[in-house]
Amino acid sequence: MEVPRWHHREGGDGGGGSRGGGERDRMAQWSFEETRELLASRAELDRSFVETKRNKHLWAAVSSRMEERGFRRTPDQCKCKWKNLITRYKGREATEGDADRQFPFYDDMKRIFSARVENLTTENWAETCRGDEQEIRKKRKDGGAAAAGSSGGGGSSSSKQVKIALMELMIWQSQAEAMRMGASEEREAERREKEMECRMAMESLAVEKAVVDQGWRQREEERWVREETRARRWDGLVSALLERLGRRGS
Repeated sequence: MEVPRWHHREGGDGGGGSRGGGERDRMAQWSFEETRELLASRAELDRSFVETKRNKHLWAAVSSRMEERGFRRTPDQCKCKWKNLITRYKGREATEGDADRQFPFYDDMKRIFSARVENLTTENWAETCRGDEQEIRKKRKDGGAAAAGSSGGGGSSSSKQVKIALMELMIWQSQAEAMRMGASEEREAERREKEMECRMAMESLAVEKAVVDQGWRQREEERWVREETRARRWDGLVSALLERLGRRGS
């Protein structure tokens, strides 16, 4: 009989390494295909995760579905990996750029949360309508304000949990949008600052070039004056020499 192989490094033999083995379970490497299967299994049960707080049995179901698809992972491993994926997804939500290249499961995570928002919004609206109908029927049946007071809590505990989850998700999305806008504004400020630095550097180079050109022109003028003075002196000497020679010849 073949012994099942779990996707983690073996922690040695003996009971003394059970704690280290649990940490190694959480730190085990996940392949691309395995992570995709985890997201698919988690997406199938996302509605159940939203509607209940105690989800240990749901992670066990995710682990079981993973095993059916050829990947053996413990419920704790699946839960830990899911939390890591959420952290990376939130990080990519707060920034712009090529999210697919930096986080290959971005689109998968986005589909899960988008479907959750759509389902929660639809269920919340339907539950509100059912609650209103039940309240109206109760008032008609009992025929009094006392009945209206006793029927005020028309929603079930499940409906309250759905509303809370919807509110938390909307708050998180608004925070992610604010972070994205903040990051965009920060990048724009950095771009303007770099443009200003570049402009100042170009202006400084232009001033430096003007100073160098002015110095060169000044030196050229001084050289021309010296050469002109030297030429005049030479002409004077030649003229004086020719004059003396002319006198001697006469």
